[in-house]
Amino acid sequence: MSHCILWIDQSQAKEFVFAKNFSRSELTLHKPKPERHEHHLDRIDTIEKEDLKHFFEEVAGKLSKTEGLLIAGPGLAKTHFHSHLETHYPSIAKKVLGEIKMEQSTDSEILSVAKNYLHEHRLDKKPQAKIKRILGKKNKS
Repeated sequence: MSHCILWIDQSQAKEFVFAKNFSRSELTLHKPKPERHEHHLDRIDTIEKEDLKHFFEEVAGKLSKTEGLLIAGPGLAKTHFHSHLETHYPSIAKKVLGEIKMEQSTDSEILSVAKNYLHEHRLDKKPQAKIKRILGKKNKS
C-alpha cells in the first residue's frame, strides 16, 4: 500500500509517493511569465491569477491517477490548489485525505510528516488501492 503527499506553494510543487520499502518524488517548478511593463494593478493581478491557474493545471494533470492525497504547504497555496481540484477535478478532490500546514522542509521531513499524519489518523491501516506514479525515480527510504 502506498500514499502520496504534495507539498505546494506558489513557486513549486513536490510530490512524494511512498510505502514501507520505497519512495518516489517529483518537483514541478512554477515558471511565471516574464514581467511586463503593465502599470494597472488589476491587470497585473489578473495575469498572476491566470499564471497560478496554469501551474495548478500542470500539477493536477500529474495527479490524475492518484488514489489518496495529502496536500501540504506553508501558506494559502495548498488551500487554493484544493479548491482548484474541487472546481475543475472533482474526482481527484474526493481523494484528498487532508491539508497540512508545513513550512519549507527537506524531503525527508515532508515524508516523515506524511507518515505521521497517516498513522495518527489511522489511514495507514485502511486498505487502499496502490497509488500509481506518472513520473519519478524509485528510491529506498
